[in-house]
Amino acid sequence: MGKLSSWTCKGCTNVCYRILNGEVFTYCRPVIEKGSNRTRWEGDFINCLDKTTDPKAEDKQVKMYGT
Repeated sequence: MGKLSSWTCKGCTNVCYRILNGEVFTYCRPVIEKGSNRTRWEGDFINCLDKTTDPKAEDKQVKMYGT
């Protein structure tokens, strides 16, 4: 049995920004907007299918957390 691993969000532009306690944090946009992101098992690796480097995927407008 191999080592379970997951995706990394480094370099992904499918992100949005939220203010929480006066600080701006980066979040996975599909998780915030839809409640989940699409994934697929590939052997012992969970691949994020929503990962992209498309600059249009980034929501640059900073919003309050929970809105």
